[in-house]
Amino acid sequence: MSDAKVIPIGAVQTTRDRLIQSLSEIIAKQGFKNLDVGEVAKKAGVERRVVFRYFGGLPDMVAALGFDKRFWPTAEELLSGDRDQLRKLSPADQISCYFKCFLRALLERPQTLDIMAWELVERNRYSKILESVRVRSSLEYFEALHGDIPEDIDLSAVVALLSGSFMFLAVRSRLGGHYGGLDLWDEFDRNRLEAAADLLLAGVFDTKVPEDDNT
Repeated sequence: MSDAKVIPIGAVQTTRDRLIQSLSEIIAKQGFKNLDVGEVAKKAGVERRVVFRYFGGLPDMVAALGFDKRFWPTAEELLSGDRDQLRKLSPADQISCYFKCFLRALLERPQTLDIMAWELVERNRYSKILESVRVRSSLEYFEALHGDIPEDIDLSAVVALLSGSFMFLAVRSRLGGHYGGLDLWDEFDRNRLEAAADLLLAGVFDTKVPEDDNT
């Protein structure tokens, strides 16, 4: 008989949340390679069979972690809860707002940054599940954008470039030290980075290639 402490099954959401939190802590500490249902159950203080009462297995539990707002910001959080106010901004400012909220949301989730650090060195089915959830959250935000994006702007490439940069800088800051002379835990440096994003996006949306007068 297992010596795991059994949590009363009546508190469905509490047990489910505890399993997700335990999974998050395990991945943050040791990565994705050796994930085990039994280890997650033991850490959560339940028997192994309880896991399958709430999830079909590890893939389902990892997906649930990805959708958990403790792990990853919801589109509503990134929208700052005010869609009407966002619609008053230009497309460039709406996208800049996304990255500012995105960066701050990441820095408020240090355990998420630990997990993302593992993603850089370990790629398997579980890391890909978390990645797909993040993509959905981003798409939901951009579907709420108001205004026309010029056809000559490759928005997907712009977003990928800035998202990758912000995620790397956030993870790098979690690991300690400065990067490029910036410390994201310092508000002044973080404001500098946000101002740079404003400048870059303004350039993307406003700069036009001059026409050749000889054509």
